Amino acid sequence: MAQDAHHASAAYGRFYLENRPVLLREAELPDPPDARAVAMAREWGFHRVHAASDMEAPSYDGPFAASHRAAWGVAHASDDHPAMVHGLPPDPAAIVSAVARGAGGFGLRLDTAIMQHGLSHDVLSLHQWLEHHEDELTSSVEVRDALALLEYPAYGFWPDLEGGFGVLVCAGYNPTLVDLAVASDADLAEFPAAIFPSRGYLDLDTYGKLVVLTLRGATLVTYPEPVRRQVDGTPFRTTFLWPPTARPASRGRGTEAEVGRRFQVRDGVSTILHQPLGEPHCGPAYWRLPAGQRRAHRQLVLSLVEEVAPRTLAPAEDLELEAVARLSPDGGALLFVVNRLDAQVGTIAIPAPEALNVGRPLLLESLFSTADSQAEPAGDGIRVRMGPKGVLILRLG
Repeated sequence: MAQDAHHASAAYGRFYLENRPVLLREAELPDPPDARAVAMAREWGFHRVHAASDMEAPSYDGPFAASHRAAWGVAHASDDHPAMVHGLPPDPAAIVSAVARGAGGFGLRLDTAIMQHGLSHDVLSLHQWLEHHEDELTSSVEVRDALALLEYPAYGFWPDLEGGFGVLVCAGYNPTLVDLAVASDADLAEFPAAIFPSRGYLDLDTYGKLVVLTLRGATLVTYPEPVRRQVDGTPFRTTFLWPPTARPASRGRGTEAEVGRRFQVRDGVSTILHQPLGEPHCGPAYWRLPAGQRRAHRQLVLSLVEEVAPRTLAPAEDLELEAVARLSPDGGALLFVVNRLDAQVGTIAIPAPEALNVGRPLLLESLFSTADSQAEPAGDGIRVRMGPKGVLILRLG
C-alpha cells in the first residue's frame, strides 16, 4: 500500500500541479504530524506532508547514497512513475544531487528538532530557487558519458555499488546506470566501456550479454570477483571473460602496482580487479580515509577507461567533486557542483563544449550557492572555489 502511495505521489509530481510542471517536494514528519507541523511544512514550500512512518527509511550514511539512489530511480522511471527519492536528510548536497540526477521529486525527513527550530537558511533558499526554476529543471536533459555502470537487481543495494558510483563521479564521469536483467545487446552496444560490480553469480543469459558486449570491442571492468556460478549456486565456466592467466593490470599514471588482471577478448578488453573499485568512497569512512587513497582509485578509473570513454567534464586531479550537467531547453546547460569535503579550489575542464551546447569563450552565471562557493571561466573550463560542504548551481552558455 505504501509503495502505491509513493508511485501516486511521484506521478502527481511528474505531470502538473496548478496547471504547470512541478518538482514534487514532500515533507516526511514525525508520526503523527499535528496541525501546526503541517502548516509549517506548507509554509516552507512542501507540496505534500505525511508521516515518516508511512515508509521504510533508507540509509544515507554514505556520501553518494542520495545521488546513487536518484540515478537508480531515474534509470527505472517511466512517464507514469518518475523517480521519487524518499527520506533525504535536509541537506543542500543531498537535495542538489537528487535534482541534478533528474529525480521528479524528493521527500525530506524532518525530525522533531527541525520542526522546533526550523529548516536551515540554505535549505529554505534552495526550496525557493527550485520553485522558481521548476519549468526549466523538469524540461532539462541530463548529460551522460558513454560509460555504463552495470547493476544486477538480484544483488540489491550493497556498498560496492555506491563505492563504484562514487569514484566514477569524482573522476568526472556521469555514468549511465544499466539494469543488466532487462538490457538488450543493442542497449549495451551504445557503450564503449562498462563497469560491472559483481557478487560472483549471474544467470546464463545475462552472462551472455557481457560476452557479446566485450566481443564487440568494449572495455569491461569487473570487481571485486568474477562470476563463477548461477543464481542458484550451480557453477558454470566463465573463463572466457575472466581467465586465470590474464596479464597483470596496474594503476598506470606513474605506478606499476598490480590491481587486477587484463585479458584481450577479440576486439575488447576484460579486466578483473582484486579489490572493490571505489572502496574509500562508500560509507562514513569516506571522510576519515586519506585523500591519497581516494585519488588512487580515481587514477585507476581513468587508466582503465578514459582512452575509450572520454569525459564531458574533467576535474583537475586533486579536485574531488560531483559535477552534473543538464542541457537546458533555453540553450546552454545547467551545471550542478557538490563538494562533500572541506574547502577546495580547482578547475573543471570542458574538453568538448559542443556536448554542453556552450561556446568559446564560455559564459557563466551563478544561480545558487552555499558556503560562499564561487566559479569563474578559466580557459577551456571553470575554476571553482568551493566552501566546506558547499554546492553551486551554474548556468553555462
